[in-house]
Amino acid sequence: MCIFVLGEKTFKKENELVKLLLEKFKNIKTIIKNINTKNTNVILGEENITIYGDGYIKDKLRRIFI
Repeated sequence: MCIFVLGEKTFKKENELVKLLLEKFKNIKTIIKNINTKNTNVILGEENITIYGDGYIKDKLRRIFI
């Protein structure tokens, strides 16, 4: 999963960046734009826009007993 945190909804060459990331990193399953226009110490904003994939990933944690 790759998440861009942006101060606005669009940026130049977005499609080119997505294409480059997918070519370079074959295991990326989804790419999301997170929009944060507030000037605070909080990194993530409240709006997410999926630009590639399903917008989520599934992960399986393995239980290890010692």
